[in-house]
Amino acid sequence: MILQKLSEFCDEEKNAAAADILLVKAELLFLGKDRDQWFPTQCPTRSDVRGRHPTAKYFLSLGAAGYLMVELEADSEVVVEAVPHFEFLPTELLCRIFNYLELKERGIAERVCSRWHSVLTSRDCPLADVVVVNLFEPSVWVDTIAKNRYTTVKGTFVNDFDGLRNVFHHISSAHTAKLWFHTEGFARKCIDVIAEFLEVRCVDVYPYANVHILPYLQKKLPHLSALNMRPHSNQFHACGLQLPSFPEFSKLTTLILDNYGVEADFELPKTVTSLDYSKREQTHYRALLPKLLHLINLEYFTLSHADMSRPEDFNAFVRTVSNENLPKLTILVSST
Repeated sequence: MILQKLSEFCDEEKNAAAADILLVKAELLFLGKDRDQWFPTQCPTRSDVRGRHPTAKYFLSLGAAGYLMVELEADSEVVVEAVPHFEFLPTELLCRIFNYLELKERGIAERVCSRWHSVLTSRDCPLADVVVVNLFEPSVWVDTIAKNRYTTVKGTFVNDFDGLRNVFHHISSAHTAKLWFHTEGFARKCIDVIAEFLEVRCVDVYPYANVHILPYLQKKLPHLSALNMRPHSNQFHACGLQLPSFPEFSKLTTLILDNYGVEADFELPKTVTSLDYSKREQTHYRALLPKLLHLINLEYFTLSHADMSRPEDFNAFVRTVSNENLPKLTILVSST
């Protein structure tokens, strides 16, 4: 309700009232400090307050209309509206207040005044505990996610990539960025914005068309530590999608390839310590075996949908994952 009120206070005349509402929220939520340091029970009000008594005292309360009310304890017990000196509230405390706001609420709050805009978008007061950022191309959202009546995913729509940049002003880091896309152009622009604003450890690549974005991803984010790739849409369900190349990510340790073919001539980064590989076609792993020989640091390997019913296939697999070839391998999981 508090932030709903803020949406009504974007003009100069009402900015102070919006600030007062958040001050009440600060009084309720502020932890670890002496409340009297910032919320005195006795303090002079503004000189222009109607009915001001020279010896009056006031305390904070929220009126029925949503405005901050100052109750003057004087002989006449007059109740008037007043505005405390919100501009003196320390930036540290403002950040602690803003930490309780969701993304949409922060977008409203940043329009209250230039100081709030500066604090909220300076990256010194980012959204806390952001783990995953999902970026959907509009056509993907409309054609798939929005039509799934069981999904609980809710999104914030932005008109263009300038709007996305503004969103990222409120986020300094996230563990994972997930890209859901049809076109290479959309994926490239998302990667550009991520590289400019966001510190991420992992990127999930979910194409809905035959689009190879890895070379551009490596160019912009060469120091990723984890990569998860899985083609979507029904056309790739049975046959998967061929991976034409794999660039050298210098710090990549975790790699998940789901329903990708690896028949092309390339090597996987030797820094990989954890590999999870799966493809619907059950003989897919034969093309993977020569590439495993390059992964001398591999410690964890999961292979799914693998048919090793022929003795020669099983023997070739055992030789590849032997201690001689993969000396650091400690966990091996295989399923059919």
